[in-house]
Amino acid sequence: MTSSRIFGAPSLVMTLGHRKIRFYTTRDELLNVLATTICMGLFYGGPFVSFWISVQILWSPLYPLFFIYLIWMHLDKNTPHADGRRLQWVCSLWIYRRFRQYFPHTLVKTVDIPDDQNYIFCLFPHGICVTAGFAHFLTNCTDFNTLFPGIRTTLHTLNSNFLYPFMREYSLFSGLLAVSKEALLHQLTKTKRGRAVVIVPGGAAEAMVSQPGAQRVILKNRKGFVKLAIITGTPLVPIYAFGETDLFDHHTFPSDSKVFKTQEYIRKIVGFAQVAPFINGGGFFQDRFGLLPRPRPVTTVVGKPIEVVKNISPTNEEVDAVHKRFVTELVNLFEEHKCKYITNASSVELSIEAL
Repeated sequence: MTSSRIFGAPSLVMTLGHRKIRFYTTRDELLNVLATTICMGLFYGGPFVSFWISVQILWSPLYPLFFIYLIWMHLDKNTPHADGRRLQWVCSLWIYRRFRQYFPHTLVKTVDIPDDQNYIFCLFPHGICVTAGFAHFLTNCTDFNTLFPGIRTTLHTLNSNFLYPFMREYSLFSGLLAVSKEALLHQLTKTKRGRAVVIVPGGAAEAMVSQPGAQRVILKNRKGFVKLAIITGTPLVPIYAFGETDLFDHHTFPSDSKVFKTQEYIRKIVGFAQVAPFINGGGFFQDRFGLLPRPRPVTTVVGKPIEVVKNISPTNEEVDAVHKRFVTELVNLFEEHKCKYITNASSVELSIEAL
């Protein structure tokens, strides 16, 4: 076992066999890890946090308030499908700035995007935790507003995330909206111009195939977002996050295995992939073991808008044609920038798959 310090970085690095383990030793590093732990815990541990809070209230003299709150949830059920309840101060919390620095996250602009119309931002790949979507399109702590002035984004997530008591409010305050057809149509047709809805077409299915170095996107059979773009006449914007799949080691299974079929069955029921038992990232004091994403650079490249002719009743042929154009533009975006952000890029191609 040997130890050393990386030049230009204060982290302690120890070598165990053929593996190097980075230990966080400075105040900045530990604050970044703390912030990332809080962010990941709130968004991905939401159901457990909701359950814990609910139990604490039910077993206290305040239990009548819990039932009043449930009535409020029912009366307020349409908010995630409309304008939401975004609070700017929540989106500017210190934990989000630290979250960005932890990796770090970088946003790259390829063309100007005018604010005289709305857009559908299509982010790939999902990875395990879609950290790029969270960092750039949900918080006020990246360069998005500077690079794309006048564009306001709304990040859309699973409808089920708005069913958990209390954590539902945190999601709304953070600016999350449901990925329902109603929510997307409302943002694209009933709000001011300069709105960009951000979706991850590959969804949780991409988490099941996410591996370091792998560039696989689930897009071949995903055409609902294309049909929505045609119906509303909204340009599609391809976005690729280089490095998103490098944040966790992930043991994947063949598509014909019992484990994969079980994962897929659960995913179709609950909407998210059961990958936690099969991933390994970093921990609070080191970057080799744990359930936190590893601090690896993630660079998100925003492509050029793809104009779409509006048709409220598109044919399958029209949808297929626009889908083909979108796939071509996404692959072109990947090819144009891969040499800057991928090791051995000449031997890497973007795999367009179905699941």
